Amino acid sequence: MDEKLYFLLYRKLNMKGDVYSLSETFAVPKEVLFAILSQKIVRRTKRDYHGLKRQSLRLLSQWKSGKSLLELSEERAFSPVLITSFILRESGATKREISDYFHHPREIENPRLRKEIMEVLGEEVVYSPEAAEIQRENGKNAEKKIAEWLNSQKVEYITEAEARVLHQKTPDFLLKSPFCMKENTLFWVESKASFGDRIQMRGDYNRQLRHYVDLFGRGMVIYWHGYLNDAVALQSFPFDPNILIANSRLVEGGSRV
Repeated sequence: MDEKLYFLLYRKLNMKGDVYSLSETFAVPKEVLFAILSQKIVRRTKRDYHGLKRQSLRLLSQWKSGKSLLELSEERAFSPVLITSFILRESGATKREISDYFHHPREIENPRLRKEIMEVLGEEVVYSPEAAEIQRENGKNAEKKIAEWLNSQKVEYITEAEARVLHQKTPDFLLKSPFCMKENTLFWVESKASFGDRIQMRGDYNRQLRHYVDLFGRGMVIYWHGYLNDAVALQSFPFDPNILIANSRLVEGGSRV
């Protein structure tokens, strides 16, 4: 995705409904837009969490005065589940009770609270139990497809779970023997079920990828939902020439090593 389109989409993506309208307008897959929106929400949460949490008493007062949980979250462009958590905690609910509300909303006795929490869960993109499960499944499915692709190439590897016995920091696939792609000898492959904008890539590099280079040598990261200015051809990772970067087309297209 070229940067101009990305920044346009990033600016316009603020809630779940935006995904469907923007997907139709710009012919971008909904899965890609959900990945971008999720990253935007997480960044917004890190920025605004503590400030909004300090407003819990005011939020509770506004809710008691008739504003819905969803309205309060939309006014502040903040996660509806987290806004609801602030309000419920301020009202005296325990963490266990709040968790039960989100996991079993139909069992809530208070009709207003039941209706509004179900609305909140329907709009949440990141922090609901369903959204968390979708994220886990997306990550597992991406890794499964990469494993199938490596198997088809006759490339042997150690999975992350197996490699953790040997190393504290491990990629998803630590290769038993190096293999070459576009004249690059690689020793590991990392899967990311996300979109690689510069903030995401820099964070991934500082948290993980640079350590893999230090420990194992050259490798490749696959951003399943694409990255800025991606192409069919393999490219160098923006922050380290010892890393190649690819998207799902490498795997789903069955490219040969």
